[in-house]
Amino acid sequence: GCRLFRCRLALMHSDTALREKIVGANEALKKGLFAIGSSLIIFLALRNSLMYLEQFWGASHTLWATLWGLVYSTMGESDIILHSFASTTYALGVFILVNAFFTYVDVTGSPKWIHRY
Repeated sequence: GCRLFRCRLALMHSDTALREKIVGANEALKKGLFAIGSSLIIFLALRNSLMYLEQFWGASHTLWATLWGLVYSTMGESDIILHSFASTTYALGVFILVNAFFTYVDVTGSPKWIHRY
């Protein structure tokens, strides 16, 4: 009697732990799929916008070459300035934007979902 009760109790405890692991895995899977799906939607929207911009640019269809020419001529057509100044400015810009977002989250407390990370 008592021995059977202990076995059933141990089995119920292991079932509960297994259920908690399965629920945790399902939650992680949902979050991962949400992040991947959102990223894919944003990527496709940006891609579509850039394709429209390239068509709007004109008959030459050299959007990227024209933009690169503008950047290159702005840097004085110097490779040293381009590689040192432009790459440093780009890295600093990304750093400032990401940290500005996290500062906003710390100061305002929103969005709430980011506090988990």
